[in-house]
Amino acid sequence: MKQSGFTIIELIIVIVVVGILSSIAVIKYLDMQSAAASEMDAANAKLIKSSILLHFSKEISGNPEYQLSDAVDDYNANSANFFANGQTPLKSDGSSFNVSCQNDEVIVI
Repeated sequence: MKQSGFTIIELIIVIVVVGILSSIAVIKYLDMQSAAASEMDAANAKLIKSSILLHFSKEISGNPEYQLSDAVDDYNANSANFFANGQTPLKSDGSSFNVSCQNDEVIVI
């Protein structure tokens, strides 16, 4: 009578190969999470910059003396007013973006 099936060695080799493949998949997944968090931070920074520039354009039409630094100061004073839902975008780690203005020309986030 001939027995069919796998030997212990074959089963161990399959388990080792599956373990190696799963460890590679976990590493790739963690890398993708990190890249996604960086992209989300960049998108939120652009959203903040756009909202400040929109506020600036609305204010300067009524007050030609209004400066970009004033718009940044307004944002820093009450950033929730700059977004429809009242929620300010945060960094992927949960902290706030630091927004400043250089030479009244460049918004630095």
